[in-house]
Amino acid sequence: MRRTFPLDAELAAALVNIPVYDLERLDQTRALDRSFGDTLAVAASREETLAGKVVVSDLVVPGAGGVELKARVYRPADPLGKPPVLLMCHGGAFCLGDLNTEDFRSRRYVVGAGVAVLVVDYRLAPEFPFPVPFEDCYSALLWLGAHADTMGLDQNRIGVAGESAGGGLAAALALAARDRKGPGLAAQMLLFPALDHRMTTLSIRAGQDYPAWNSVQTKIMWSYYLGETEGAVSPYASPALAVDLTGLPPACIFTAEFDPLCDEALDYGNRLLAASVRSEIHHTLGTYHVYDAVWPLAAISDAALRQQETFLKTTLA
Repeated sequence: MRRTFPLDAELAAALVNIPVYDLERLDQTRALDRSFGDTLAVAASREETLAGKVVVSDLVVPGAGGVELKARVYRPADPLGKPPVLLMCHGGAFCLGDLNTEDFRSRRYVVGAGVAVLVVDYRLAPEFPFPVPFEDCYSALLWLGAHADTMGLDQNRIGVAGESAGGGLAAALALAARDRKGPGLAAQMLLFPALDHRMTTLSIRAGQDYPAWNSVQTKIMWSYYLGETEGAVSPYASPALAVDLTGLPPACIFTAEFDPLCDEALDYGNRLLAASVRSEIHHTLGTYHVYDAVWPLAAISDAALRQQETFLKTTLA
């Protein structure tokens, strides 16, 4: 018998609109995901509070090994000086997603927080397992650090963000920027992040049939991303493995009650706090994985997006 969950009413009603993702049928699922992302992007472009306030341009940035990656910049139509910039790693289980995936969220951040957003179309697993997606994003971060000023952006106020798999990539970028002495980061925003390939938490064990995203899908996700990895897994692939979290930028972490990734994100947030990293953790009841992205016009999603905007204004703008 299928369980029912005490979800927020608007989010519960929205479940009928969310595609059922079968990662074992990846081609079909990618087509569904692209269609859903395109729908959200159209909705974002027509949203009255966003229309006419955001300038969007496409460009190319270098990925790992010099490969050219598609990217997109969102910036305020009427900026006051050079705005800060956020490198956004899109979600999609490391195997889905494109530049449209974070369209609504990016436009919200530009209008609500006064920041510019760079979204990178990194290469996807399983065709390109770790370290390619991570190194693509890190190469884009290096490029942003070197070119922000000439783009009219503030090179001294750069942050990283991502949701789901993108949240794991953003956490890894913060670690790598510290370890490799890369661009100084002013913020990291980890939204429902995938951080721990070991899958040993209580929420993973409880989440076999969670709505929107479950533990079964999570296991396939990690198998795609790690590929044929043998031996020790890098903390840049699975950031929960990082032993030292000191010296990282201020963090904002979002978790959802009925999300198999919930506990690993809470654990990571508590470890950041223990390492004296300025951090805030937002855990919301009655919600599922990336609820603010899959149904952004729900009241509870709007509240979450406003909290994210406040964090960005506090740390970047």
